[in-house]
Amino acid sequence: FDYKSGQWVRVSCAAQGMDEYHPFTLSSAPHEEHLSLHIRAVGPWTLRLRRTYNPENVKEHAWPKIFLDGPYGEGHQDWYRFEVAVLVGGGIGVTPFASILKDIAEKSRRKEKINCKKVYFLWVTRTQKNFEWMTDIIRQVEETDTRDLVSIHIF
Repeated sequence: FDYKSGQWVRVSCAAQGMDEYHPFTLSSAPHEEHLSLHIRAVGPWTLRLRRTYNPENVKEHAWPKIFLDGPYGEGHQDWYRFEVAVLVGGGIGVTPFASILKDIAEKSRRKEKINCKKVYFLWVTRTQKNFEWMTDIIRQVEETDTRDLVSIHIF
């Protein structure tokens, strides 16, 4: 499965019927071994998806199949072309940046030659709860970014 950071896929769950696909941004980076999505359970379909994959409910049977269609979108690949890049996200709209930031940090760790000398990531979030799901990703980026390429600011 080849993709670029910032792309998205359409997801369908066999347990919920095969005729309904929903779009979600990939939160994993292309270099990572596992594909990941962060899905906020707010509507009927995503709430049913959460219940379907709750470990307590899956004890009695196998994990239902998930079908992915994509990836779609060009991804956000222009950041490295400029000496300074500013990435701005708001609320849950920050999901594409999880993938992009991990990709940037990995390029920094591998000391890949890129034109970009600094990336400023600005994230505006209304609540602490919105921040919590991305805490581990931010920590991972800070630890992996050996060239101090990324500067993270949360408001």
